[in-house]
Amino acid sequence: MFYGWIILATLSVCYFLIIGTTFYGFGVVLAPMTADLGWSRAEAGTGFSLLVLTSGLGGPLIALMIRRFGARVTMSTGALFLASGAWITATSTTLFTYYLGAGVLMGLGMAMQTVLPGTHLLNHWFMKRRSLAIGVFFTAGGIGAFVAAPTFNAIIEATGSWRLIWLIIGGAALLAGLLSGLFIRERPELLGQHVDGASASPNLLDESNTDSATPGPARVYQTTSDWALRPALATGAFWLILFGVTLSVLGLHVVNSQTVLHLTDIGVSAALAATALGVQGLVSTVGRLFAGVLGDRIEPRLLLAAGLTCEMIALAVLATATTTWQVYVFAVFFGTGWGLAYVAAPTLIANYFGRRNYAALFATMGLAVTAVGALGPVAAGAVSDLTGSYAGAFYAYSVVAALAVLAMLLVRPPRPQQA
Repeated sequence: MFYGWIILATLSVCYFLIIGTTFYGFGVVLAPMTADLGWSRAEAGTGFSLLVLTSGLGGPLIALMIRRFGARVTMSTGALFLASGAWITATSTTLFTYYLGAGVLMGLGMAMQTVLPGTHLLNHWFMKRRSLAIGVFFTAGGIGAFVAAPTFNAIIEATGSWRLIWLIIGGAALLAGLLSGLFIRERPELLGQHVDGASASPNLLDESNTDSATPGPARVYQTTSDWALRPALATGAFWLILFGVTLSVLGLHVVNSQTVLHLTDIGVSAALAATALGVQGLVSTVGRLFAGVLGDRIEPRLLLAAGLTCEMIALAVLATATTTWQVYVFAVFFGTGWGLAYVAAPTLIANYFGRRNYAALFATMGLAVTAVGALGPVAAGAVSDLTGSYAGAFYAYSVVAALAVLAMLLVRPPRPQQA
């Protein structure tokens, strides 16, 4: 049996546990926590921004850990960071402890257990089915969102305790860490296997720089060159991809941290608001699977452009949503868009720049994505504090996202001589 499928299953369960509880659950627990402790929207949103900022800025350190100690050790260590941060947040009464626990420790722990080590491993175990594997992996996070958001809301309503939610998040992190330690293996070669479970083949396993690209199924570009970091940064393709990915992630951070607050502000019930957040996560699983299947047949840059278009429409709808059907239109459009973009982005990076230095490239891109994305919740919260509405922030995002769609239509594979 090809052990890559066990790797994929393990990573998917871990991603379900961490992203579903930590990332999507954050927006649900934030509302009662803010009301109980008397913080402003901007102060509360800063905690989520710190989570995002820490998880992104820690990318180079995590890439170094993966290179030196391996993804298994990195993920298991991340469980300890996330669980300790969740416990500190559960006992928090001040902004300082909230920022330290939820923002710094949980942000670092989440990054050590999720996207960077997960996609790093999948890029080493899969090539011809790379997009499909990444799509299945990311789909688990969408299912986690659908389960966690309404479940957390029900627990809070039943117990009246938002602190219990943070303890549940910590427990999920420890379980994911245990699974990582038991089942993760770094590369197929260590088990006498080959990428995609195939027999040894020069076409499949060659990582030399003697060829510029190999067509995947149905003309999808896949380089056979492994780009180093500096030459990749010198390409226009890298910066256009960075722009598109940044806008997609920015929209996600704003939606996850502010949707429940925005909808309850305009008269939508807390239950419907939490359900909408869960629905957009569930719908994103369809987008992720769709992108995973098509990403090996259609250029991922086009899927990223389609995803950004859906996110742009969703935020414009959310700005004026007051009825149940409008709330669900927002959830469906944003979930679909984020699902497409989420899978297309790492697939596009690996296809254009190779798998050997993928972790370093992804982490470096994450620095810029995080710096901009982390401003989203704070800026949206500040707009709400100043104007009494999130509408201005949502419309502004939609305008800039339109430019990112254009960038994705213009991007082309980098010139192979630069590798």
